[in-house]
Amino acid sequence: MATESLSFDDVQAALMRCLAINPPVDFVLPRDASHLVDLFARMSYQKVWTVSRAEVPADVLALFEHWRDPMPSIPGASAARLT
Repeated sequence: MATESLSFDDVQAALMRCLAINPPVDFVLPRDASHLVDLFARMSYQKVWTVSRAEVPADVLALFEHWRDPMPSIPGASAARLT
């Protein structure tokens, strides 16, 4: 069951999972990471520990939901690569 807000730590963990599987290439973030880092940076700049789900754009919220799962379903990825 989803909570009504996203915590800074959960956003950071989702971002780190995303970057572990899709690292930057030539200093360019992948699309998913780019959207998550915008949310992470906003929370950091505003010095907030939580943000309401209602304040997060639907596409970014969907990315968060995907990457917050410790084992996202990624075609061709094995569990060994994610640990």
